[in-house]
Amino acid sequence: MVEILIFHVLYKPTIQTNKAIIMLHGGPSDSWKATWSPIIHSLTSNNYNVFLANPRGSIIRDYPLPMIAKGDLGVKDSYDIGKCIGWLIDSGYAKDGGIGLYGHSYGGFLANQVLKTYESKIECIAITSSYYQFSLFVVINMAEH
Repeated sequence: MVEILIFHVLYKPTIQTNKAIIMLHGGPSDSWKATWSPIIHSLTSNNYNVFLANPRGSIIRDYPLPMIAKGDLGVKDSYDIGKCIGWLIDSGYAKDGGIGLYGHSYGGFLANQVLKTYESKIECIAITSSYYQFSLFVVINMAEH
């Protein structure tokens, strides 16, 4: 099996902690870069590790990552994020069952896919400007309505 090397950025607070937020970018062909962000600054100031993941499908200049076929959107990149979750837990940057996910645009779709597959590892999820499956969050018994 081929292991995919994922280029990512980890911002750590000044105090060691096992609280972590994984941020998922839009695209899927966008990417995170190491730069200043008020959101990341706010999270690290509140003692969160912030992990910016660039799974396959991301485009990073001079470092080509494998592309994603149409039918694999939300599948293989979700697997990549699962590997990141395992690494964060094994490295002590996150606790099992206590990871937060944030996804914007395609990252919101991907956050949903990650939640479906790795539900026991995720504590909370925030999505902005994205398509998502509402059925993941609310179950309505139609017989009662």
